[in-house]
Parts: sequence; structure tokens; C-alpha cells
Amino acid sequence: MEENIVGKRIKEQRERLGLSLREAADKIGMSAGYLSTIERGEGLPSVEKIRTISKGLGRPLIWFIGEEDVMDKINILDNTKGTDLYDFILNKYVFPNGLTYCEMDKRLKTLEEKVSKTDELEGVINKLREVIIPSDDSK
Repeated sequence: MEENIVGKRIKEQRERLGLSLREAADKIGMSAGYLSTIERGEGLPSVEKIRTISKGLGRPLIWFIGEEDVMDKINILDNTKGTDLYDFILNKYVFPNGLTYCEMDKRLKTLEEKVSKTDELEGVINKLREVIIPSDDSK
């Protein structure tokens, strides 16, 4: 697990946006000193602070905590905090499309069911066509 991933990602996104430390802090709504402390790895913000930072800098919260390590980070935390973070990521964090992870998952499953039913229906229709409309080969 990378050290100070949150601070490094904040600095990376801030620089990508061409913002000074003070400009980013103003945009996020926190002090430049506090933001600097996080970037240097001398302080670790709460999930709510990271959420505020993610909204202010326009990146998903998961990216700031290292999306490739999310499950490892949840498992490292004690059960109570891990459960809270897991619940937050799945049920409370709203992605740029306006949906939570669970809402997106439900919509995807519904879409997959519709596609599956459509595929089944197309198979039945094709079989009916074969029976009702003989192919040129059977003439």
C-alpha cells in the first residue's frame, strides 16, 4: 500500500487543475495550511474531509484513497470503521452521474435481465420464423 496516497493524489489533481495551494484550499473550503499538511503526509483527513476535497477538485473519492487498493484499505480497518467506510462507498457516495454504487449496480442488473429476455425472445422468434417461413434450402 502506497504511503500518503491521499496527499499525493490531492497534489496531483491540484497541479493538474493548475491551482496553487491557496487557490485549491479556497475552492475546497479549508485552510491552505491544513491542505499542505495533508499533501506532505503529516496528517490524514477523515473520509468526510476527503469527500469535500473530492467534490472541490472534481475527482471521485475512491480515486483519492487509491481505487486499486479500496478493498485492502477496508479490510485493514477495524470492523466498525471498515463497515462504515464500506457502507459509505457502496450506499452514500454519489458518483458524478448522480447515483451511488448500489444504485448503478441495480440498474446494470436490470439492464442485463432485459438484454437476456430480449435474447431469449429473439431466439423464439427465429425458431417460429423457421417453422412458419421455410428457408430457401427446404424448397
